[in-house]
Amino acid sequence: MAEVVGVVEVGGAAGLAGAADLAGVGETGGASEGSGVAELGGLADVAGAADLGGVAAVGGGAGVAGAVEMGGASEGGVAELGGLAELGGLADVAGAANVGGAAGVGGAAKVARLAGLGGVMEAARGGALAGVGAARSRPSGTEVLPRKIPKADAFRIFRTFPRSGYKSDKSRRGAPDLSQFAVSAAFVGLGTVAGLLRTHEIDSIWAEDGQNFLTDALNRPWYEAVFTPFNGYFHVAARLGWALIALFPLQWAAVLNAGLDALVTSLLAVAVYRAARERISGGAAALVGVSAALPIGFVPNALAQLQFPLVYAGLWMLLWRRTSVLLVGLPGLAALNSMLGVLLLPVAVGGLVKYRCREWRFKLLGLLPGALLQVGAMLAGKTERGLGERPEWDPAVLAALYLRWGVPHAFVGLEWPAWAPLDLGLLVPVLLLGVALHRRAYARIRLAGILAGFGALAGIVQFGAHGGVEDRYLVLVALPTVAAAACLADGAQRQRVVSGCLARRLPLVVFATVFAVVAAVNLRPEGPRDGSPRWGPIVADARAECLVQPGSGRVTVHIAQWPVLGWETVLPCSRLR
Repeated sequence: MAEVVGVVEVGGAAGLAGAADLAGVGETGGASEGSGVAELGGLADVAGAADLGGVAAVGGGAGVAGAVEMGGASEGGVAELGGLAELGGLADVAGAANVGGAAGVGGAAKVARLAGLGGVMEAARGGALAGVGAARSRPSGTEVLPRKIPKADAFRIFRTFPRSGYKSDKSRRGAPDLSQFAVSAAFVGLGTVAGLLRTHEIDSIWAEDGQNFLTDALNRPWYEAVFTPFNGYFHVAARLGWALIALFPLQWAAVLNAGLDALVTSLLAVAVYRAARERISGGAAALVGVSAALPIGFVPNALAQLQFPLVYAGLWMLLWRRTSVLLVGLPGLAALNSMLGVLLLPVAVGGLVKYRCREWRFKLLGLLPGALLQVGAMLAGKTERGLGERPEWDPAVLAALYLRWGVPHAFVGLEWPAWAPLDLGLLVPVLLLGVALHRRAYARIRLAGILAGFGALAGIVQFGAHGGVEDRYLVLVALPTVAAAACLADGAQRQRVVSGCLARRLPLVVFATVFAVVAAVNLRPEGPRDGSPRWGPIVADARAECLVQPGSGRVTVHIAQWPVLGWETVLPCSRLR
């Protein structure tokens, strides 16, 4: 005999209270009648003649709120839920029924095969079965599960459905999401335009871009040029770009260099956003993506400088908790393109040691070819740095350069007024860290620690190898540091709305505003590329020289704004006539 009293809603929509009073259900072996009117989820109306005894079934398959199928037999006054009782995730089973004289299970109880449940049902974490109480869940009209659900573990099946209700989502099944593609394409277009606007002299070629990469692309076979080292390491990605540019007319080389670099930087920023979106909120991930599209300290639109955003994107691909060709190949390409890509190895090794899974093994293996190429050639004496640099490896000096130059400039940019103390830039991460600790956002703090740690490692290695600081060395310090601050700001947000959405997101909104101002001030920074000779007139003069001297096979042209720098490009006359 079971008296069901006060049970409000079970399985999302089944109402058995108030209107449903199953009284007088006595013997299970006979033909008991449920007196009164029982309204089961508004779908099954059992009025005065529900045969719950013997082997009888209520309708053979009456659906309670579209989620519970009642069929089979009644044992001990408890109807056997032979289909599937969906009590997980949405229903808070806070009370309890005296189910067939067998319940009275309290706390976070596991109820296994309770009253003939057709499987093993766990009521844990989300609800407790104790005393007399209620289970509440108010789904909308669209949150209706299928009527036919195969027999299986209730909670395992439930996890296969989205929380918002069962529906067909083609984007989750591999079909392309056109809206996301359109947004990404728009971001890439805007990022490319913004990147081109950052350069004062688009029709110019920067330093080693002309002297080494373009010269080798024009005068050597492409496969030999791609694997020719310069200044101590290989630049496979940049040289592949120049091999492509060399296929077009020479007078287009400068514009193609600028456009290709701006396009690739924007594409990398989209990849960074997608990786960050998996770990942090959409607003914080958008801030990280925008910062990747407009790096502070960057010498823009020069394929020789592509190494910095490429290594940074490789870092986020390692942190992305998935495995694909992009996630393995992009860090590997970063290692093939720069010695700085080798700094991704500690991240991959740390991930493999912590998680010990196949994904991290693939990511580590993807880094090995580039690491062996860069480090092996250096140890064998095949490559060496030849710019007259004097390395500095004093830990105190390097720490001071990082803390007093790298971190502050990451938040205030290079265009900082001389009268303002630079150390004010240190207040931003300190304040955000304090608020994140107060909110106990430990997951965000751990991610911020990984990002900031990589920025510190990259900065110290660059400062030590060069013996000092340069504007372009700020990129791999600023990008991870700004991303770490965005993670802290995301963790510092209130978990509950106190006085509106703005109050909950105030830390992130304030930091995003500060970043927007700094990015706008540093959009078109002054740099060593300013005042460089225009590439179009240079090519015209070289063509005229080849015509005047028919026997000459090559022409050497000067591409720097000061002849003392000595940056030159060798152009074959066969490409000029």
